[in-house]
Amino acid sequence: MKNLKVAVAGNPNCGKTSLFNNLTGSHQSVGNWPGVTVEKREGLIKYKKLKINFIDLPGIYGLTTFSTDELIARNYLLKEKPDIVINIVDSTNLERSLYLTTQLIELGMTVILALNKRDLAKKRNIKINKGKLASYLGVKVVTLVASKNRGTKKILDKIYRIHNGKEQVNKVQIKHFKVIEDEIARIKDLINKDPELTDTYTARWLAIKLLEKDSFVRKNIKASKLYNEITETADKSMEFVKSSFNDEKETVIANSRYGFIASVIKESVYSKNTDFTKLSDIIDRFVTSKYLGIPVFLFFMWIIFQLVFNISSPAVNTLESFFNIAGESIIILFGKNIITKVIAEAIIGGVGSVIIYLPNILVLFLAVAVMEDSGYMTRVAFIMDRYMHKIGLHGKSFLPMILGFGCSIPAFMGSRIIENRKNRIVTMLVTPFMSCGAKLPVYILLIGTFFPGKWQGTILFMIYLTGVITAIAAGSFLKKYLLKGAPSHFIIELPPYKIPSIKNLLIHMWNKTWIYIKKAGSVILLASITIWILINYPVNNELNKNHTTLIRQIHSSYARGDISSIEMNKIISSLERKQSIKRVNSSFAGKIGHFIEPVIKPLGFDWKTGISIIAGIGGKEIIISTLSTIYSVSKQDHSGLRQALVDDPEFDLTVGMSLLAFTLFFIPCLPAILTFFKEVDLKWTLFMISYLTVSSYIFSFLVYQGGKIVQQHLL
Repeated sequence: MKNLKVAVAGNPNCGKTSLFNNLTGSHQSVGNWPGVTVEKREGLIKYKKLKINFIDLPGIYGLTTFSTDELIARNYLLKEKPDIVINIVDSTNLERSLYLTTQLIELGMTVILALNKRDLAKKRNIKINKGKLASYLGVKVVTLVASKNRGTKKILDKIYRIHNGKEQVNKVQIKHFKVIEDEIARIKDLINKDPELTDTYTARWLAIKLLEKDSFVRKNIKASKLYNEITETADKSMEFVKSSFNDEKETVIANSRYGFIASVIKESVYSKNTDFTKLSDIIDRFVTSKYLGIPVFLFFMWIIFQLVFNISSPAVNTLESFFNIAGESIIILFGKNIITKVIAEAIIGGVGSVIIYLPNILVLFLAVAVMEDSGYMTRVAFIMDRYMHKIGLHGKSFLPMILGFGCSIPAFMGSRIIENRKNRIVTMLVTPFMSCGAKLPVYILLIGTFFPGKWQGTILFMIYLTGVITAIAAGSFLKKYLLKGAPSHFIIELPPYKIPSIKNLLIHMWNKTWIYIKKAGSVILLASITIWILINYPVNNELNKNHTTLIRQIHSSYARGDISSIEMNKIISSLERKQSIKRVNSSFAGKIGHFIEPVIKPLGFDWKTGISIIAGIGGKEIIISTLSTIYSVSKQDHSGLRQALVDDPEFDLTVGMSLLAFTLFFIPCLPAILTFFKEVDLKWTLFMISYLTVSSYIFSFLVYQGGKIVQQHLL
């Protein structure tokens, strides 16, 4: 069975993700591009007698090397040489979409042009002559509506027919302005004198890239004996092109491509003018308004956080009961010994303490997916651009920051869309202020403990809003003092609004949730077992003996009728909690907590909270499971933990607020830190750890000390 490599390429918001999902279904795998910590999606399917491996390239507008996305896409096309490239384009905006197509053709790729959104094109009276379009571009053309899974089979059939030679692809050469063509020919003649240069790339493509002063191409030909002669000729050609058109070479060549595209569209596309106003334009008058844009966005976010609390509660309670029963069943079935305690308390308890908050996180992820798939998230970047520009960044930086609401790892990787390295580093440095899904369980626990139900969603909204405002302020400081540079321009297309595809929403939500679940089954599991060992050892036999004696005395009192069963259970529960705190106090973890207590005391934290904070470095969710162990509460019993915090005289509202602030501003989890390191370097990773630690300390200190002052004045 023949294996084919088929790349899926297209602009952002053209329907590329929908098409890839339609082609591959559930046969997707996610990894990283070689040498780069950037997500790579592949899908291997069987069709007739073919095995087709689809590769989802990043959404890009061209194949320059201004951003990591563009570089990844181009490197894959050049080095891996896929058999076919499916280039999905927006039928309602061919002029913009075909710019990438011309560059794919220049690379010599076998291209299937997938005309998406044909339903919208028909509504707008846009008629496309597929035959003429295919002839002028030298590609095969199919039509589809990716959002409704129409046309997918036509693409698979086209791949099969091209592979079996039943359809020939008559490749064409993109013609540029005559002055440019003359200079391309001049450089090309020199390149052809060194056969080694054309082993991988065509001479014409190399000539065009040299004329565009492509730095990566120059590096690749440096070993050539004709390197100096070729680059000198290319430099002279660039100057000649610039002087001939009185414009920058990049602009001239881009205009040349657009000139070719215009001539193709003129011959193959007919558009009848209509006077109707698109619904998207009507909505945009409000949501992208200078005055209403931000309030509308904040209102949507407020609604989301209300839903996070209100919709998720039944599912959270169900999961809580399930994990409680699972942990108790292990002890009942196999007895209480070291192995069953590790399984019940560390493994089931540790993972369960994270999983019970999964419904809250799913609601948040689903809401963000709806915003992305509907086209609204692009508007958020647009309305934020005017504010981001004032601090030296632009709206594009806000997109990975929004991803930070889900997880810092994809947010760090998502910053690759930013061309300027300094702007990219600034964006990554402030992204941790956007509360990730791992912080959400801590917020829910503390807010649910100290605030009434009607205020909980609003308090959660205020925490997230504080993170956004702090991120923008920190970005301004970093751009002004540490990573100075001229702000880059931000050009973005606002796609029409659409009803989100259920399939795409579920895939988006699952991909983000899977990152959370994987962390629960790896980092958090390992951390939970480690914390359990540190908390339970060394064993204090004398303490256990005294505790056993007290429990026996209470049972004797009940047997004599001195106390009721309710009183007995209440006393035993209180004793268990005190015993747990004493046991942890004398453990390895207790010694660590007491060691750092003088440092964190000004924040209102005692040694118990200190242990939880250290554990939270592995993942913020671990803070909850650690507190549960310390207070001898089932890790899944969040209502029991809330009561334990309320009963602790050293843990009041001000301490809870302080811990909320510390969690908001503290460093991300270890996996995220490692991702940051791979994306940037060690120097900036150490800087991030340092400045976030200092920030969390300062803000937590201000919240706690300010809260104590307010309390004193009120009392």
